[in-house]
Amino acid sequence: NQEIHHHYPPPESNPLGLDSTAEVNLFHLPTPSTPLIGREIELAQLTQAFENPKTRLATIIAPGGIGKSALTDAWLKRYAPDYHGMQRVFAWSFYSQGQHQTYTNSSAFFQAVLPFLGVKDIPQTEVEKARSLANCLQNQAVLLILDGIEPLQQAPHLGGFLQDGGIKELLAQLRRGNRSFVLLSSRQAVQELEDWEEDLSFSLPLHTLKDDEGALLLAKLKVTGSEAQRQALSRNLGGHALSLV
Repeated sequence: NQEIHHHYPPPESNPLGLDSTAEVNLFHLPTPSTPLIGREIELAQLTQAFENPKTRLATIIAPGGIGKSALTDAWLKRYAPDYHGMQRVFAWSFYSQGQHQTYTNSSAFFQAVLPFLGVKDIPQTEVEKARSLANCLQNQAVLLILDGIEPLQQAPHLGGFLQDGGIKELLAQLRRGNRSFVLLSSRQAVQELEDWEEDLSFSLPLHTLKDDEGALLLAKLKVTGSEAQRQALSRNLGGHALSLV
């Protein structure tokens, strides 16, 4: 597995007073298809959840092309290189906008993340792998990003529950406590989190762009015309970021 170390300009403050950078592997995270426009409120909400010691998991929920990847990318860059004192940062995408392979199970994910976290003997079953990962998250401070898990979920009209035993077991283990934080994104709600205590998880729904935000996106993309014309175009496309691109 290729390991990528990203070195962005250091943040203004290091909340935990650590000097070293985190060990980072963001190789499997998709490149955003749209620049981030606005979303300052959402970024602040994610930051609040991450820095709340009681919160163990945050989810970004939105249809495809709304800007989940752009939000995640911008949020991660705010924390590089120390990531609020996390020892390791690992990201995996189960689905991408046609750029990478779509995974219908968690096998490849566990084969990648467990060695990254120092596990030498990988268990055989997905449930055992999930418990091994949960043990790592208890003993290390890890920021884990699970992007686009919808291929592992049932369709909403069938209930929307996770069909993958490994990720389902991982979420169950996370509820019991750990030193780490998980950022998860999907096109649909994660039913397994519905009965979590309010402080333990945070759900962030993303909405389409407002007319002025869509116009700003078009301006960033060098679309000529008046502000009114750009706003009208954004309105006609429902403020859908990927459609505007």
